[in-house]
Amino acid sequence: MKILLASGCSNTAGTDIDPSNLIRCAEEAWPRWVADHYKIPYVNIAEIGAGNEQISRSIITTVSNLIELDNFPADNIIVAVCWSGFDRYEYWDSDKNKHRSYALSSTTVVNPPPAIIKKYIEMRSLMEPEDYSN
Repeated sequence: MKILLASGCSNTAGTDIDPSNLIRCAEEAWPRWVADHYKIPYVNIAEIGAGNEQISRSIITTVSNLIELDNFPADNIIVAVCWSGFDRYEYWDSDKNKHRSYALSSTTVVNPPPAIIKKYIEMRSLMEPEDYSN
């Protein structure tokens, strides 16, 4: 049996559907409609505010777990991604003990990551080929 694995940021999590009930949002977001159309089960692992690094890492981890731990055939996993903005970067939040994403252009972040994270992003951007950002 095929399964749809969907990931992304708040657009995939469906947060605009009903911000007061985020569980309902995930159940009503676009991955459900795609899965219903193809009559297959789905898993929505999208996270609000996720950046592309976090999205790709979560997909790799989930697919690996499905294959290695659940013995799910790789050919039966359909991955659908709604990528986030390129200004979001992942960092480790030691207070929450988890990966989080941060948008450099954000004006709403209460506790932005330390300046060293911004420096890391600047240096990393200098080392990446121009095609990566395009």
